[in-house]
Amino acid sequence: LAEVMSHHVEWLNGRLEFIRRVADDNFFEIIHVASEAHLRFQQTRPFEIGNGLIARAVGDYVMLRCGLFYNLVYYEDRTAYHAAVRRSTPDNLSPLSNFLLISFSRTLMHVDDMINSIVASEDEQHPSLKV
Repeated sequence: LAEVMSHHVEWLNGRLEFIRRVADDNFFEIIHVASEAHLRFQQTRPFEIGNGLIARAVGDYVMLRCGLFYNLVYYEDRTAYHAAVRRSTPDNLSPLSNFLLISFSRTLMHVDDMINSIVASEDEQHPSLKV
């Protein structure tokens, strides 16, 4: 198991060497690598419990390392998440990649809502002076 995990980490570090920071031309490649890393760690199943958590953390690591925000998988989306993982294979990452894209879009909307709420709250606390 240690050898397999070491191989996964070496593979991931090699992939991240080529991707670098997010840009207009590599966003989908980052999602693809995050999906592939996620699936590799999920399918290895190194622990009795928590393999999905570790797999999501590895996928988030890819995204954070490349300059993106981490991806939230909401509790109400767990069934869709598990189905996407089950339908994905190393040769066909589309189900997981598509799920992660939708999930990432939803995460960004929630972050945007939170930021707008904070800005609105600060505006109420410090109203502008009208001259």
